[in-house]
Amino acid sequence: MVVLQQAHTLSSIANCDWPDEYPDLLNALINLLSSGSTDSIHGAMQVFTEFIKSDLTEDQILPVLRQLLPVLLETLGAIQVGKLQ
Repeated sequence: MVVLQQAHTLSSIANCDWPDEYPDLLNALINLLSSGSTDSIHGAMQVFTEFIKSDLTEDQILPVLRQLLPVLLETLGAIQVGKLQ
């Protein structure tokens, strides 16, 4: 429950201020997805879920998806072969 609240709070802030005030947010979340830690992956996915569900414009969502999809596919492959911690 706490992770969901934190994800919602972070995505609410990001919707207003990203990318101007938090230009490294996307890279930080992608690094969490690439970490191999199930807790980090879960937390980053919660933020992405909240963030993408919000009212992102097409100009905002396309760069997110371009960076997110390759990492997400790699992470899903790691889950499938059991390489996560």
